[in-house]
Amino acid sequence: MARAKVTPEAFEFYVGMGADRSYQAVANHYGVTKRAIAKRAKTERWMERLEALRSGARDGAGALAEVEIESRQATRMAAMQG
Repeated sequence: MARAKVTPEAFEFYVGMGADRSYQAVANHYGVTKRAIAKRAKTERWMERLEALRSGARDGAGALAEVEIESRQATRMAAMQG
């Protein structure tokens, strides 16, 4: 049920929070539980993707493009799973 409230942009919101990022803050923003966000983050591999973004910033735009492709794929998979 909470999945419908959390948009595909939730990961981008999480990343955009910078040093103040937290699952609780994302949960508050979307009006869902922290647990719902933690499940979504695990399913969509937020931590791995965040690390890839950090690496991409150090390694150049190629890694960032890869992460964006993975992000789109994860979003599509989550939508297909309902």
